[in-house]
Amino acid sequence: MRRPFPIRMIVTYAGLSIFYLGLLLPIAWLFLSSFRNSDSVQSGKLLPTWSELTFGNYLETFQISNFVTYLVNSFVIAFSVMVLTVFLGSLGAYSLSRFRLKGKNLFMMAALLPQFFPYVLVLIPFYVLMSNLNLVDSHIGLILTHTSLTLPFALWMLTGYFNAIPRELDQAALIDGCSRFMPREISDHATSRLAKPR
Repeated sequence: MRRPFPIRMIVTYAGLSIFYLGLLLPIAWLFLSSFRNSDSVQSGKLLPTWSELTFGNYLETFQISNFVTYLVNSFVIAFSVMVLTVFLGSLGAYSLSRFRLKGKNLFMMAALLPQFFPYVLVLIPFYVLMSNLNLVDSHIGLILTHTSLTLPFALWMLTGYFNAIPRELDQAALIDGCSRFMPREISDHATSRLAKPR
């Protein structure tokens, strides 16, 4: 016999749906406004008519000189920063989560401390550093700068993520023959399999 669908669950999902629709409303408004001409946007009307919708905004955007180059540069930099941040953050977070290190808590606090300051404060030091390394106006300079800004936050997030994985899995990996002096074997054997998104 099937259990009746509870009213409480219906109310919960209905409330969550309304909440997330409210969050998506500004994004939908921006997307709709991208198809409106300038006169329609400045008219103050909430919803445009069919005659006011146009693809001209997108056509003008792609006609901008070197727009495709700018788009490719943004993709290359964002993708490289993501790969570096996840790779380095995973290595550091696994070490902080699984090994007893002296000064670990102090290091975690020091890593999080720069997040309390606006990025404008580090703008000049970063420029001086990249200028001394001859990396100004280069992909590598931007990638290293963005990675250094996002890595502390990723380190904190991934450390908590690895802490949620039971240590008994590491012990089971040792019983299966993984070496204690090669943590990568344990990570590949058990921890990384559970940490991977599904």
